[in-house]
Amino acid sequence: MSDDYAVREDYWSDLEDDLEDVPEGSRTTVLDRIVDQLEPERIHGIEIHGSNGRAYYGVVVYSGRQQGMDALDLRTVVIDLRDETVRIHDNGLWIPRFEGAARALTSVVARACNDLEGSVDADAPPLRTSAIDADADRILSYEIDDGYEREDGDGWGSTWGNGQGEPPEAHGFRERLVEAGVPRSRFSRMEFGKKTPFERYANRDLDGLLGNYGVETGLPCTTEEADVDSRILEHDPLVVVDVDDPDRAPLEDLPETYRVSSPNGSDDRAHHYYRFEDLEDKQAVYDHFGSWAVKPGWGDVWLAGEYVVGPGCKTDDGTYDVVDDVPIERITADEMIEILEDGPDEIEEVDDVLEEITEPAEADVVEDDQEENDDERTVECHDCGADLDPGTARLADRDGSPVYVCPGGCE
Repeated sequence: MSDDYAVREDYWSDLEDDLEDVPEGSRTTVLDRIVDQLEPERIHGIEIHGSNGRAYYGVVVYSGRQQGMDALDLRTVVIDLRDETVRIHDNGLWIPRFEGAARALTSVVARACNDLEGSVDADAPPLRTSAIDADADRILSYEIDDGYEREDGDGWGSTWGNGQGEPPEAHGFRERLVEAGVPRSRFSRMEFGKKTPFERYANRDLDGLLGNYGVETGLPCTTEEADVDSRILEHDPLVVVDVDDPDRAPLEDLPETYRVSSPNGSDDRAHHYYRFEDLEDKQAVYDHFGSWAVKPGWGDVWLAGEYVVGPGCKTDDGTYDVVDDVPIERITADEMIEILEDGPDEIEEVDDVLEEITEPAEADVVEDDQEENDDERTVECHDCGADLDPGTARLADRDGSPVYVCPGGCE
């Protein structure tokens, strides 16, 4: 490591000639902020490997001090040109699993190797590359407003919601789904820090989530003719009662169940999760109201075709908190119809294009799914064979394939 880069101000002065001119005054660059937050002894390279609109995700490879030793550190960086924020992830590296990202990362790591062995001029600027159709140089030299104060945030900051994976509350919620005997692979990714979907009907389990997530209520239709529907949950007894106006909602008639509050309002403004006794109950409620989305005026009852924001997700408005961590209660069609009919408002009529539920030919899909869930509540460490909690097990690469391993190393 060159002593010429031990002082951050000296390092930055050598970089200026390689970038577009930065005017004096109130403007700075994305690279300015990366240097300020990392305080590196040497940046070996920066690569960009993903984007979402004008938000870009990448990796910074740099030398610094960690736990009292010299370290080569790889950090995820999130550059949001909409909000003009630059966030450095604080615990390691995540990249998409595709060849372009791996190849781009290899090039910056190779540059770091060459730096360490001295085959690259010590005054050379860091390598900047991209695995996607985006100009890394142009992004890094983009000028953004300098009304900026360094913050000590966790993860990617409040702008990005959870950011470093699924919220902890998601694991407890998954256990409630397994306990209730309903399919648990029903999650879809949402945009970081928002409640808008990044995808629909992905039906992921927790290990496929990156941050905020939606809970799908499923679509009660067949999947034999359309490949696009092959990921949709069929024969799903879960129903969500979404209370938007607790002052008008018949809260006293709603059975106690697992509830998640919305950031907007009191704990009574919440998602109430129920499980119908059987699929005929869900069909009966649909037949009565003529819709898979029943709208009683004080909220919504999502029988199928919609999603709600999952517990633990964060937005600019706040967190979706678990307010009643109790089992998901069973409910019959008659009970649900009575609750909705006794409300203060007339039920809104909604045109519904979804097909009716088609029962399984022979097997009870719900019970089969529950047995599968029970079998998968632990995973096996690839290296030592120990049983691990899937929520805490660490993913590692073995011969190009992701496997579970002990989170702190095998004993």
